[in-house]
Amino acid sequence: MSPPWPSRCPDCRQLLLAQNKLDVRLVDVTQPVKDGYDDAGRSDLPLIVTFRGDKAPSTGPFTEAGAHMGRPLPVVNGRAMRCAKKRGTDF
Repeated sequence: MSPPWPSRCPDCRQLLLAQNKLDVRLVDVTQPVKDGYDDAGRSDLPLIVTFRGDKAPSTGPFTEAGAHMGRPLPVVNGRAMRCAKKRGTDF
């Protein structure tokens, strides 16, 4: 049986850390926050959008809603995108 997913269960995360089964660097957000990768430090929301079917749809509706296209992610049939927080409801 695999261990529970650490991000969904704070108690599980503590147990896995105590058992040295989870690298503390994976849950330490100190440096990313210092680098501005926190909600207060960003005006956009980084997203990974996945699509149903065999191929990705046109990017037009996403860009019209204020999304900035990132790179395609073929392994998950998706694409990296950034959406301006102030356009979140449009997105």
